[in-house]
Amino acid sequence: ANVAIAGSHIGAMADENGVYLIDSICEGSYTIVCSHVNCDHVAHHITLTEDTQKDFLLESHGIFMEEIVVKGKAEPVKATGASATLDAAQLSSERGLSLGNAIEKLPGVTVLNTGATIAKPVIQGLHSNRVLLLNNGVRQEGQQWGNEHAPAIDPFLADKVTVIKGASSVRYGADAIGGVILIAPRPLREKPGIGGEINLQGLSNGRTGLASGMIEGALKGKLPISGRLQGTVKRGGNLRTPAYFLENTGVEELNFSWALGLKKEQWNTELFFSRFYTQLGIFRGSHIGNLTDLANAIERERPLQDGAFSYELGR
Repeated sequence: ANVAIAGSHIGAMADENGVYLIDSICEGSYTIVCSHVNCDHVAHHITLTEDTQKDFLLESHGIFMEEIVVKGKAEPVKATGASATLDAAQLSSERGLSLGNAIEKLPGVTVLNTGATIAKPVIQGLHSNRVLLLNNGVRQEGQQWGNEHAPAIDPFLADKVTVIKGASSVRYGADAIGGVILIAPRPLREKPGIGGEINLQGLSNGRTGLASGMIEGALKGKLPISGRLQGTVKRGGNLRTPAYFLENTGVEELNFSWALGLKKEQWNTELFFSRFYTQLGIFRGSHIGNLTDLANAIERERPLQDGAFSYELGR
Protein backbone atom coordinates (compact mmCIF):
# COMPACT_ATOMS: atom_id res chain seq x y z
CA ALA A 1 0.00 0.00 0.00
CA ASN A 2 0.99 3.62 -0.45
CA VAL A 3 0.59 6.05 2.48
CA ALA A 4 0.99 9.78 1.85
CA ILE A 5 0.10 13.18 3.26
CA ALA A 6 -2.60 14.75 1.11
CA GLY A 7 -1.50 17.82 -0.80
CA SER A 8 2.21 17.04 -0.54
CA HIS A 9 4.85 14.73 -1.96
CA ILE A 10 5.61 13.24 1.46
CA GLY A 11 4.76 9.59 1.91
CA ALA A 12 6.01 6.03 2.20
CA MET A 13 5.42 2.58 0.71
CA ALA A 14 4.39 -0.17 3.12
CA ASP A 15 6.47 -3.34 3.15
CA GLU A 16 5.19 -6.92 2.76
CA ASN A 17 4.05 -6.84 6.41
CA GLY A 18 2.08 -3.64 5.95
CA VAL A 19 4.52 -1.53 8.01
CA TYR A 20 5.25 2.01 6.86
CA LEU A 21 7.21 4.95 8.33
CA ILE A 22 6.92 8.68 7.64
CA ASP A 23 9.44 10.67 9.66
CA SER A 24 10.71 14.24 10.05
CA ILE A 25 7.18 15.68 10.08
CA CYS A 26 6.43 18.94 11.89
CA GLU A 27 3.60 19.28 14.42
CA GLY A 28 0.26 20.17 12.93
CA SER A 29 -2.90 18.82 11.39
CA TYR A 30 -2.66 16.51 8.38
CA THR A 31 -4.83 14.29 6.20
CA ILE A 32 -3.24 10.89 5.67
CA VAL A 33 -4.37 8.92 2.60
CA CYS A 34 -3.78 5.19 2.16
CA SER A 35 -4.28 3.61 -1.28
CA HIS A 36 -3.86 0.18 -2.84
CA VAL A 37 -4.71 -1.49 -6.12
CA ASN A 38 -8.27 -2.94 -6.17
CA CYS A 39 -9.10 -1.12 -2.91
CA ASP A 40 -10.95 2.09 -2.11
CA HIS A 41 -8.78 4.89 -0.80
CA VAL A 42 -8.99 5.56 2.97
CA ALA A 43 -8.25 9.00 4.45
CA HIS A 44 -7.83 9.96 8.12
CA HIS A 45 -7.36 13.43 9.63
CA ILE A 46 -4.85 13.55 12.47
CA THR A 47 -3.31 16.21 14.68
CA LEU A 48 0.36 15.49 15.12
CA THR A 49 2.03 16.53 18.39
CA GLU A 50 4.28 13.53 18.96
CA ASP A 51 5.24 10.19 17.40
CA THR A 52 2.02 8.56 16.35
CA GLN A 53 0.95 5.14 15.04
CA LYS A 54 -1.94 5.07 12.63
CA ASP A 55 -3.35 1.86 11.19
CA PHE A 56 -5.46 1.63 8.04
CA LEU A 57 -7.87 -1.13 7.10
CA LEU A 58 -8.49 -1.43 3.38
CA GLU A 59 -11.30 -3.45 1.87
CA SER A 60 -10.33 -5.36 -1.24
CA HIS A 61 -12.82 -5.92 -4.07
CA GLY A 62 -12.64 -7.10 -7.66
CA ILE A 63 -12.98 -4.86 -10.67
CA PHE A 64 -15.19 -6.27 -13.40
CA MET A 65 -15.31 -4.86 -16.90
CA GLU A 66 -17.60 -5.65 -19.78
CA GLU A 67 -16.24 -7.72 -22.64
CA ILE A 68 -14.52 -5.71 -25.35
CA VAL A 69 -14.47 -7.20 -28.84
CA VAL A 70 -12.03 -5.81 -31.37
CA LYS A 71 -12.80 -6.56 -35.00
CA GLY A 72 -10.62 -5.95 -38.03
CA LYS A 73 -10.74 -6.67 -41.73
CA ALA A 74 -7.67 -7.43 -43.80
CA GLU A 75 -7.35 -5.54 -47.02
CA PRO A 76 -7.12 -7.79 -50.09
CA VAL A 77 -3.55 -8.36 -51.19
CA LYS A 78 -2.90 -6.94 -54.61
CA ALA A 79 -0.99 -9.26 -56.89
CA THR A 80 2.37 -7.96 -58.09
CA GLY A 81 1.95 -9.70 -61.42
CA ALA A 82 -0.78 -10.12 -63.98
CA SER A 83 -3.01 -13.05 -64.85
CA ALA A 84 -5.72 -13.77 -67.37
CA THR A 85 -8.19 -16.64 -67.59
CA LEU A 86 -10.21 -18.43 -70.22
CA ASP A 87 -13.32 -19.91 -68.61
CA ALA A 88 -15.42 -22.82 -69.84
CA ALA A 89 -17.65 -20.65 -72.02
CA GLN A 90 -14.70 -18.98 -73.74
CA LEU A 91 -12.94 -22.30 -74.28
CA SER A 92 -16.12 -23.73 -75.77
CA SER A 93 -16.02 -21.10 -78.51
CA GLU A 94 -12.44 -22.13 -79.33
CA ARG A 95 -13.11 -25.86 -79.62
CA GLY A 96 -11.23 -27.44 -82.48
CA LEU A 97 -8.15 -25.27 -82.03
CA SER A 98 -5.00 -26.48 -80.34
CA LEU A 99 -4.30 -25.37 -76.80
CA GLY A 100 -1.67 -22.90 -78.01
CA ASN A 101 -4.05 -21.29 -80.50
CA ALA A 102 -6.84 -21.10 -77.91
CA ILE A 103 -4.85 -19.15 -75.31
CA GLU A 104 -3.49 -16.81 -77.99
CA LYS A 105 -6.61 -14.75 -77.28
CA LEU A 106 -5.20 -13.76 -73.87
CA PRO A 107 -3.20 -10.52 -73.51
CA GLY A 108 0.57 -10.95 -73.63
CA VAL A 109 0.35 -14.39 -75.25
CA THR A 110 1.43 -15.15 -78.81
CA VAL A 111 2.04 -18.39 -80.68
CA LEU A 112 5.12 -19.86 -82.32
CA ASN A 113 3.76 -21.87 -85.25
CA THR A 114 5.58 -24.64 -87.04
CA GLY A 115 3.43 -25.52 -90.00
CA ALA A 116 -0.34 -25.72 -89.61
CA THR A 117 -0.47 -28.21 -86.75
CA ILE A 118 2.15 -27.16 -84.16
CA ALA A 119 1.50 -24.09 -81.96
CA LYS A 120 3.70 -23.28 -78.96
CA PRO A 121 2.54 -20.58 -76.53
CA VAL A 122 4.88 -17.61 -76.11
CA ILE A 123 4.45 -15.40 -73.05
CA GLN A 124 6.07 -11.97 -73.30
CA GLY A 125 8.61 -13.31 -75.79
CA LEU A 126 9.59 -16.41 -73.80
CA HIS A 127 8.64 -20.03 -74.47
CA SER A 128 9.76 -23.67 -74.07
CA ASN A 129 11.80 -24.13 -70.88
CA ARG A 130 11.02 -20.54 -69.78
CA VAL A 131 7.29 -21.24 -69.56
CA LEU A 132 5.87 -23.71 -67.03
CA LEU A 133 2.82 -25.76 -67.97
CA LEU A 134 0.75 -27.43 -65.23
CA ASN A 135 -2.00 -29.88 -66.17
CA ASN A 136 -4.20 -30.33 -63.09
CA GLY A 137 -1.14 -29.58 -60.95
CA VAL A 138 1.17 -31.94 -62.88
CA ARG A 139 4.14 -30.51 -64.77
CA GLN A 140 4.15 -31.03 -68.53
CA GLU A 141 7.74 -31.04 -69.80
CA GLY A 142 7.23 -32.18 -73.41
CA GLN A 143 6.98 -28.69 -74.86
CA GLN A 144 10.52 -27.91 -73.65
CA TRP A 145 12.13 -30.30 -76.14
CA GLY A 146 12.15 -27.90 -79.08
CA ASN A 147 10.22 -25.57 -81.35
CA GLU A 148 8.40 -28.50 -82.97
CA HIS A 149 6.93 -29.74 -79.68
CA ALA A 150 3.62 -28.15 -78.75
CA PRO A 151 1.88 -28.68 -75.37
CA ALA A 152 0.74 -32.31 -75.17
CA ILE A 153 -2.69 -31.57 -73.70
CA ASP A 154 -6.13 -32.26 -75.10
CA PRO A 155 -7.97 -28.90 -75.38
CA PHE A 156 -11.25 -30.68 -74.60
CA LEU A 157 -9.83 -31.70 -71.21
CA ALA A 158 -9.53 -28.11 -70.00
CA ASP A 159 -12.39 -26.40 -68.20
CA LYS A 160 -10.33 -23.33 -67.30
CA VAL A 161 -6.97 -22.03 -68.50
CA THR A 162 -5.09 -19.37 -66.51
CA VAL A 163 -1.95 -17.60 -67.70
CA ILE A 164 0.18 -16.00 -64.96
CA LYS A 165 2.82 -13.43 -65.86
CA GLY A 166 5.21 -11.20 -63.98
CA ALA A 167 6.55 -11.67 -60.45
CA SER A 168 3.67 -13.94 -59.41
CA SER A 169 4.99 -16.73 -61.63
CA VAL A 170 8.20 -17.07 -59.58
CA ARG A 171 6.32 -18.87 -56.80
CA TYR A 172 6.08 -21.87 -59.14
CA GLY A 173 9.86 -22.16 -59.52
CA ALA A 174 12.82 -20.66 -61.34
CA ASP A 175 11.82 -22.32 -64.61
CA ALA A 176 8.60 -20.28 -64.63
CA ILE A 177 10.35 -16.96 -65.16
CA GLY A 178 8.53 -16.44 -68.45
CA GLY A 179 5.12 -17.33 -67.09
CA VAL A 180 2.84 -20.16 -66.01
CA ILE A 181 -0.03 -21.83 -67.83
CA LEU A 182 -2.47 -23.56 -65.47
CA ILE A 183 -4.80 -26.14 -67.00
CA ALA A 184 -7.76 -27.01 -64.75
CA PRO A 185 -10.14 -29.84 -65.72
CA ARG A 186 -13.80 -29.73 -64.84
CA PRO A 187 -14.43 -30.43 -61.12
CA LEU A 188 -15.77 -33.88 -60.38
CA ARG A 189 -19.52 -34.18 -60.07
CA GLU A 190 -20.92 -33.89 -56.53
CA LYS A 191 -24.63 -34.36 -57.17
CA PRO A 192 -25.57 -38.04 -57.51
CA GLY A 193 -26.38 -39.04 -61.07
CA ILE A 194 -24.83 -39.44 -64.52
CA GLY A 195 -24.11 -36.82 -67.18
CA GLY A 196 -21.96 -36.28 -70.21
CA GLU A 197 -21.41 -34.44 -73.48
CA ILE A 198 -20.32 -35.16 -77.04
CA ASN A 199 -18.54 -32.77 -79.44
CA LEU A 200 -18.28 -33.42 -83.18
CA GLN A 201 -16.36 -31.15 -85.54
CA GLY A 202 -15.26 -31.19 -89.14
CA LEU A 203 -12.87 -29.09 -91.23
CA SER A 204 -13.04 -28.96 -95.00
CA ASN A 205 -9.33 -28.29 -95.49
CA GLY A 206 -7.61 -31.56 -94.80
CA ARG A 207 -10.97 -33.30 -94.50
CA THR A 208 -10.40 -33.32 -90.78
CA GLY A 209 -12.82 -34.97 -88.42
CA LEU A 210 -12.87 -34.73 -84.62
CA ALA A 211 -14.96 -36.45 -81.99
CA SER A 212 -14.71 -35.85 -78.26
CA GLY A 213 -16.85 -37.29 -75.51
CA MET A 214 -17.12 -37.15 -71.75
CA ILE A 215 -19.19 -39.11 -69.25
CA GLU A 216 -19.27 -38.47 -65.51
CA GLY A 217 -21.20 -39.66 -62.52
CA ALA A 218 -21.43 -39.71 -58.76
CA LEU A 219 -22.75 -42.23 -56.24
CA LYS A 220 -24.66 -41.42 -53.10
CA GLY A 221 -24.57 -43.15 -49.75
CA LYS A 222 -21.78 -43.97 -47.34
CA LEU A 223 -19.21 -44.12 -50.15
CA PRO A 224 -19.80 -40.99 -52.28
CA ILE A 225 -17.45 -41.81 -55.14
CA SER A 226 -17.46 -39.64 -58.26
CA GLY A 227 -15.67 -40.22 -61.55
CA ARG A 228 -15.18 -38.96 -65.07
CA LEU A 229 -13.98 -40.51 -68.34
CA GLN A 230 -13.04 -38.32 -71.32
CA GLY A 231 -11.54 -39.01 -74.74
CA THR A 232 -10.84 -37.34 -78.09
CA VAL A 233 -10.16 -38.76 -81.56
CA LYS A 234 -8.93 -36.55 -84.40
CA ARG A 235 -7.78 -37.35 -87.92
CA GLY A 236 -6.88 -35.07 -90.80
CA GLY A 237 -5.21 -35.45 -94.17
CA ASN A 238 -2.96 -33.29 -96.34
CA LEU A 239 -3.83 -29.61 -96.32
CA ARG A 240 -4.52 -27.79 -99.57
CA THR A 241 -3.59 -24.37 -100.90
CA PRO A 242 -5.61 -22.80 -103.75
CA ALA A 243 -3.25 -24.45 -106.28
CA TYR A 244 -1.93 -27.67 -104.78
CA PHE A 245 -1.83 -30.03 -101.81
CA LEU A 246 0.85 -29.81 -99.14
CA GLU A 247 2.40 -33.24 -99.00
CA ASN A 248 2.60 -34.92 -95.59
CA THR A 249 0.67 -32.35 -93.52
CA GLY A 250 -1.89 -34.65 -91.90
CA VAL A 251 -2.52 -35.22 -88.21
CA GLU A 252 -3.73 -38.02 -85.96
CA GLU A 253 -4.67 -37.75 -82.28
CA LEU A 254 -5.95 -40.21 -79.71
CA ASN A 255 -6.32 -38.77 -76.22
CA PHE A 256 -8.11 -39.87 -73.08
CA SER A 257 -8.20 -39.10 -69.38
CA TRP A 258 -9.99 -40.32 -66.29
CA ALA A 259 -10.50 -39.03 -62.78
CA LEU A 260 -11.82 -40.68 -59.63
CA GLY A 261 -12.60 -38.91 -56.39
CA LEU A 262 -13.90 -39.56 -52.89
CA LYS A 263 -15.12 -36.64 -50.78
CA LYS A 264 -15.95 -36.81 -47.07
CA GLU A 265 -16.86 -34.09 -44.60
CA GLN A 266 -13.31 -33.48 -43.37
CA TRP A 267 -11.16 -34.79 -46.21
CA ASN A 268 -11.18 -35.69 -49.88
CA THR A 269 -8.90 -37.47 -52.33
CA GLU A 270 -8.71 -37.58 -56.12
CA LEU A 271 -6.90 -39.70 -58.70
CA PHE A 272 -6.23 -38.27 -62.15
CA PHE A 273 -4.68 -39.76 -65.29
CA SER A 274 -4.34 -38.37 -68.80
CA ARG A 275 -2.72 -39.65 -71.99
CA PHE A 276 -2.05 -37.58 -75.09
CA TYR A 277 -1.00 -39.21 -78.34
CA THR A 278 -0.43 -37.29 -81.55
CA GLN A 279 1.30 -38.02 -84.83
CA LEU A 280 2.02 -35.10 -87.12
CA GLY A 281 3.25 -34.97 -90.66
CA ILE A 282 6.04 -32.55 -91.53
CA PHE A 283 5.62 -30.85 -94.91
CA ARG A 284 8.01 -32.45 -97.37
CA GLY A 285 8.96 -29.10 -98.85
CA SER A 286 10.43 -28.03 -95.51
CA HIS A 287 13.05 -30.79 -95.54
CA ILE A 288 16.13 -28.73 -96.37
CA GLY A 289 19.78 -29.29 -95.65
CA ASN A 290 21.37 -25.87 -96.05
CA LEU A 291 20.65 -22.18 -96.55
CA THR A 292 20.83 -22.49 -100.33
CA ASP A 293 18.02 -25.07 -100.33
CA LEU A 294 16.01 -22.78 -98.04
CA ALA A 295 16.44 -19.80 -100.37
CA ASN A 296 15.43 -21.91 -103.37
CA ALA A 297 12.35 -23.22 -101.55
CA ILE A 298 11.25 -19.67 -100.70
CA GLU A 299 11.69 -18.43 -104.28
CA ARG A 300 10.01 -21.46 -105.83
CA GLU A 301 6.35 -20.91 -106.72
CA ARG A 302 5.43 -24.55 -106.17
CA PRO A 303 7.00 -27.40 -104.25
CA LEU A 304 9.22 -29.76 -106.17
CA GLN A 305 6.71 -32.51 -105.55
CA ASP A 306 3.03 -31.75 -106.03
CA GLY A 307 1.19 -33.82 -103.48
CA ALA A 308 -2.22 -35.43 -103.58
CA PHE A 309 -4.73 -35.81 -100.82
CA SER A 310 -3.93 -38.62 -98.42
CA TYR A 311 -4.36 -39.49 -94.76
CA GLU A 312 -1.01 -41.28 -94.78
CA LEU A 313 1.66 -39.79 -92.54
CA GLY A 314 5.32 -40.04 -93.53
CA ARG A 315 8.46 -38.89 -91.83
